[in-house]
Amino acid sequence: MNGVLEWFARNRVAANLLMLMIALAGLLAVANGVRREVFPIVSLDMISVRVPYPGATPQEVEDGILLPAEEAIADLDGIDELNATAAEGAGTLIVKVRTDANARELMNDVKSRIDGVTTFPKDAEEPIIEELTLRMLVITVALSSETADEPTLRLLAEEVREELLALPGITQVKLGGVRPYEIGIHVSENDLRRHGITFDDVAQAVRASSLNLPAGSIRAHSGDIRIRTESQAYRQKEFENLVLLTAADGTRVRLKDVADVVDGFEEDERWARFDNRAAVTLSVQATTQENAPDVASTVHSFIEARRASLPAGVHLDTWMDVSKIYSDRENLMIRNGLSGLVLVCICLGMFLDLRLAFWVALGLALSFIGTFVVLWFGGVSINMISMAAFILVLGILVDDGIVVSESVHQKQSEGLRGEEGSVAGVKAVATPVIFSVLTTVIAFLPMFGISGVEGKIWGIIPMVIVSCLLLSLFESLIILPAHLSHEKTPWYLFPFWPLFWAFEQIQKIVDRLLQAFIRRVYQPLLDLAIRWRYMTVAVFVGMLILTVGLLAGGRVKVAFFPRMPGDIVVATLELPHGTPADTTRKILQRIEKAAVQLREEVDGGGSQTKVFKHLFVAMGSQPMKTARDPGALDIGTGGPHLAEAAIEFENLQDRGLSSETLADRWRDLVGIVPGVRQLVFEANEGEHAKDIHIRLTSKNLDDIGVAVDELKRELHGFAGVYEIADTLGSRQNEITLEMLPGSEPLGLRVQDLARQVRQAFYGEEAQRIQRGRDDIRVMVRYPEDQRRSIADLQNMRIRTPAGDEVPLGEVARINFGQGLASIGRCDRKRIADVTALLNRDIVSNPEEIMAALEAGPLASLPKRFPGLTWSRGGGMEDQQRVIRELAIGFAIALFGMYALMAIAFKSYLQPVIIAIAIPFGFVGAVGGHILLGETFSIISFLGLVALAGVVVNDSIVLVDAVNRNVREGMKTGQAVRLSCRSRFRPILLTSVTTFLGLMPLISETSFQAKFIIPMAVALAFGVAFATCITLSLVPAVYMIVEDFLALVGLSDGTGNEDQAAKGRKSADEPSVEYAA
Repeated sequence: MNGVLEWFARNRVAANLLMLMIALAGLLAVANGVRREVFPIVSLDMISVRVPYPGATPQEVEDGILLPAEEAIADLDGIDELNATAAEGAGTLIVKVRTDANARELMNDVKSRIDGVTTFPKDAEEPIIEELTLRMLVITVALSSETADEPTLRLLAEEVREELLALPGITQVKLGGVRPYEIGIHVSENDLRRHGITFDDVAQAVRASSLNLPAGSIRAHSGDIRIRTESQAYRQKEFENLVLLTAADGTRVRLKDVADVVDGFEEDERWARFDNRAAVTLSVQATTQENAPDVASTVHSFIEARRASLPAGVHLDTWMDVSKIYSDRENLMIRNGLSGLVLVCICLGMFLDLRLAFWVALGLALSFIGTFVVLWFGGVSINMISMAAFILVLGILVDDGIVVSESVHQKQSEGLRGEEGSVAGVKAVATPVIFSVLTTVIAFLPMFGISGVEGKIWGIIPMVIVSCLLLSLFESLIILPAHLSHEKTPWYLFPFWPLFWAFEQIQKIVDRLLQAFIRRVYQPLLDLAIRWRYMTVAVFVGMLILTVGLLAGGRVKVAFFPRMPGDIVVATLELPHGTPADTTRKILQRIEKAAVQLREEVDGGGSQTKVFKHLFVAMGSQPMKTARDPGALDIGTGGPHLAEAAIEFENLQDRGLSSETLADRWRDLVGIVPGVRQLVFEANEGEHAKDIHIRLTSKNLDDIGVAVDELKRELHGFAGVYEIADTLGSRQNEITLEMLPGSEPLGLRVQDLARQVRQAFYGEEAQRIQRGRDDIRVMVRYPEDQRRSIADLQNMRIRTPAGDEVPLGEVARINFGQGLASIGRCDRKRIADVTALLNRDIVSNPEEIMAALEAGPLASLPKRFPGLTWSRGGGMEDQQRVIRELAIGFAIALFGMYALMAIAFKSYLQPVIIAIAIPFGFVGAVGGHILLGETFSIISFLGLVALAGVVVNDSIVLVDAVNRNVREGMKTGQAVRLSCRSRFRPILLTSVTTFLGLMPLISETSFQAKFIIPMAVALAFGVAFATCITLSLVPAVYMIVEDFLALVGLSDGTGNEDQAAKGRKSADEPSVEYAA
């Protein structure tokens, strides 16, 4: 290896060509190869099976759809969990794929089994089976108007959608806030009786008269001529003119003579408003082939051009520009990267040399650029996660370059000029540098072992960091020595030489101050630490115990994933099922009024910087909630009991405001709303897992209901717990019909009764037509004003097989009751989830609440209700799995690091000396979180992993220097002291440069920085404390190990006397090198 290092150090052309190749390849990857997206598009390892069953109750859906579907697929190999929900009108199953199974193959098996089910109800529609993918919304376009009616606005929205899809790079645009088209044929009871017809007659007449049918061809001598019947009706007038009856005298009764034909929309209460205008939204999504920033830029340009041609009173605006998050994160990375790099260069220039600082900085940039090539070939995009990894690695990437350049600088200062000094310097530290980088690489490898969707996302971080580290190692050993082999140019030969002369004087002053600090401050402290080595270790152990106690005692806020404030605050409203639309509308107006009042408060004070940008409301649906959780089981996707409101803010940080504060104020302005089942205000981007998520499972739904109520009451008793909700769902009033015993003589069957009532109130689907992009149902039913009361049902006439009419009340009993609004299931058992959010200023750790619940109701409920079980649900379950996998992975990684160091040092004990410093870095990391008030989370954990690498790197360099001095004949005590003095500068430099490189990020106030700051705090403050560990604790532990070896007879113990401190130790005394 030394031969390769020397050859490149002496062959500058080869080194420069390598550097140029890496740079060009990286620039090519950035320009043309690496995708840019806000969040990585990955498969969720979930398969969705949705079976529409129009008009069915949840209980009917469970019995007719879910049970046979579960039975069909439950035994398939590869299923990890089978969740299902029955809602009104549809049933959905979410198959969670086991981590070792192939999702595409399992989906084919599921499709085959579902297609083979023959017991689905006759009125159930074809199953929709798809693999769920985390697709990325890029930007939403809001088309709104004060004057346009619903059909006009819908047609204009479809026109805009076609124009957007025609733009380059845009392939997915979805309409929102719209109702599906429907053609309603409304026939009153009086018209049915007057003409002596039934709903079946009307539906059959439509089917018979409205169709296109190919009829073969005529094979004439001149060529084939196709024959076809073309009489399909598509529009209202075409349906109105369909012939329903023909009298004996030839008189035709057309559909318009009997029914009102309405070419409109489905009869649900669903609409959207944008800034108090009727609106339709167009959501633009990016695929794996498109760059999110480019797509957003194209949409912005289109809107600016399209506004000029819009009709009067119609507005076109952007809403939820998610690509802005990408741009902000990218700017954050570039801005803080450059700021940190400048500070690092200044620091290196002051302690070493400007020339060295320049080449080390260039090596860092080269490592970054080269990593883009790895991402390109690995199919990884530049996204929020990979950019976070780049920011993290910035703090640890210069370590190997610093060690190499400092070693070269030291050799050249000792008189070895140019290439000789460069070769000697790189050879002196090559082995410890290689092993120190490899140990850091091993520390990040466990993140590759995370399973599931989390592994696909978080696995990007070690890919970026490992690539950067290995490229940096390659650059510092192969390319950097060639650059450092240049003879140092005297300052007077530079242009602007006075500046270089002044900087050289500063370098001399800094060097003198550093040497004075080492002699007068550090050396006495080091002698004290070594002489009182057992006390030194005890002090550090005490600090570690105190830190763990602070963490366990709730003095440090803890969360698996930090809350990241965003620019949008969402209010999600849910009322009990069956709530009239007018009631929901009034509450939604109250929420809107509070939002307007909030705008007056924040923007009405004469401030030039406005923060309130847009207000969006949706009635009958919750689009924001649905978009956040593509695998959600709440498939009752619409209904008059649901609504949502969202405020988009801007310039919040300029005004010193936060979305969380504004969400709290909005909640206060709305106040307590009676009769509301859930009203949740959320202000955080990113992960939306609940702080508390408990899943209850039982075959007895009544037991689950009682348990849910008790858990919610218990949670209400804790301070700082809010937004308590459950998925059990409210009960809805319903009517069941029962055939009377005297109905048999009339020839009526239950099937006849059920079918006629369904036709009248839900409707009979006469046919389904394709009109452009839209699939439109043609429904035959009563007019809406004859479906509004129980009296309408009682007055309905039932037709007997003989053609007679009888009132419904004479053949059926009307029973009143309540039915479930939705039914949740997991692994073929009924379930309900209880969720809550925590105020982290009051409750620092969710485990405190969980511990209290586990000791209380969660312990007693299974005893009181046999068959009832509980588990951590949703995000909490996934968090436990990730933590468990990381714990196993890092246990293996620690052994790998130990084995690597044991091989390098040919010792079993010296790796322990090095590794002993790892847990003590935790003290500084936690201290930084306490000092700055940050929440300790999985993001902080990433900083700890990087911190372990830095601590190990410094310790390896120090221990290697001690071993070299021992091999040269020094006593152990003297070797430790001398090595600490000689390695003080590179250890200090790695710590100071890491701290300075991360300080711009820690001092950031932007919302994007909030996500990454805990990681930077853990690394920066941990490194600052790690300097003390490496320079005091490691020497003390080294000497304690020597004491132990002397005790067991593996050392003569002469090196343990503190003779250097007493002035009695000489460099030529014999020593014992140990390799225990």
